[in-house]
Amino acid sequence: MSIKKFTQSLDIDMRLFEADIWNTTAHNLMLAKRGIIEKSTAKDIIKNLNDALSAFNNKKFKFSRELEDVHMNIEDYVISKGGEKCGAMHTARSRNDQVVTDTRILAREITLEIMKNLLNLSDSLIDFAERSTVIIPGYTHLQQAMPTLASHWILAYTDAFLRDFERLNDSYKRTNLCPLGSAAFAGTSFNINRHWTAKLLGFDGLIENSLDGVAGRDFIAEILADLAILSATLSRLSEELILFNSYEFGLIEISSEWTTGSSIMPQKKNLDIAELTRGKTGRIYGDLVNILVLLKGIPYSYNRDMQEDKFPLFDAGDELNSILKILAEMSKGIKFKDQEQINKKFSHEIIATDMASQLVIKGIPFRKSYNIVKNAINKGDFSEINKIAGNEISKINVENCVQSRKITGSAGYVEVERMIADRKKKIEKFYEIVEEKRKRTEGAKIMTKKEIRNLCG
Repeated sequence: MSIKKFTQSLDIDMRLFEADIWNTTAHNLMLAKRGIIEKSTAKDIIKNLNDALSAFNNKKFKFSRELEDVHMNIEDYVISKGGEKCGAMHTARSRNDQVVTDTRILAREITLEIMKNLLNLSDSLIDFAERSTVIIPGYTHLQQAMPTLASHWILAYTDAFLRDFERLNDSYKRTNLCPLGSAAFAGTSFNINRHWTAKLLGFDGLIENSLDGVAGRDFIAEILADLAILSATLSRLSEELILFNSYEFGLIEISSEWTTGSSIMPQKKNLDIAELTRGKTGRIYGDLVNILVLLKGIPYSYNRDMQEDKFPLFDAGDELNSILKILAEMSKGIKFKDQEQINKKFSHEIIATDMASQLVIKGIPFRKSYNIVKNAINKGDFSEINKIAGNEISKINVENCVQSRKITGSAGYVEVERMIADRKKKIEKFYEIVEEKRKRTEGAKIMTKKEIRNLCG
């Protein structure tokens, strides 16, 4: 195997193509504005960059495997079309700051796409909660514990996903900073304007230290950590859907379009989407470990190891987006069984905690109440409880257990209704955050096009 073949990164780098065109366009607009290169040269460079992008979008751009990455392929194209003078396009820049700038542009796009799809799933789960008014068994240690509302269970996952959104939104601040102008690692002696190129590229500010600019990949590690946490919750949701869909639990029904059959057993309705989500979580964890191990032993500058930083980011981002999209759609095809069917699933002991609470109301300390109920359950004799609480115990059922829960966040009707209304407002606000960020990016692209017109007339 040749060194060129071993070191080339073209297959993964192709995804950077559009970002690299924008990056290089902004850089050359700045070079012309600062008088570092001739305006006529900048015009030719930018025209050929646009031609390269058009060819790429039309699948007509011819990549050379002799050139090790997407950046050199684009530069070679521009020089071949515009002549030797277009070699000025790389003035005051290195591939070190070029590639990390491209990667940050892609990272913010991936983050915003996941944030949007996460909100779509949360929105779908709110709809699911609103139509799930039944009381179901609640579990601890995978054993029936207390009666709860199906909608309360769904809201728990919704809240977890909204925290995932907040984590990604917070990491976006550290992702959307511009390293362009760091050059190889020590900056450049040319009088460039880093703030202006950062603005043209839609960044919120600079990675100021030029060494940190080319060396830092913690933004990828942070995004992947956020995605690993998100994956864990998606996997837990998937696991519960698999359990609830089983004959043994028998709590939910799922539309056949979201299940798969067996090659040999005609009755099977397998929830393969949930199982694959659970399985893909391990892959996403692997992407996080990949970047952490990649970074742990390299000096704080650019090292060729960093060529491997994009695969885990792209892989985890792609997998998460596909999972979020399909789960948002699948949740529309899930419903809980009717209350009469679910009532058959309750154990007799599921109201034990509420029995103990009733004894506390009668003036018995909780620990003694606990032991009285525990002994009654073990013996199958509730006569002692009846003597103390009278008819109150016989009135306890899953319905009034749920009705009695009124404190903040509890699994009672009033609180669940309040939480649903609150989460709707929060999701709406979060959609606005995503849209604002997208508008800022689009505004930067419009600004870049305006500067191109100013230059080219």
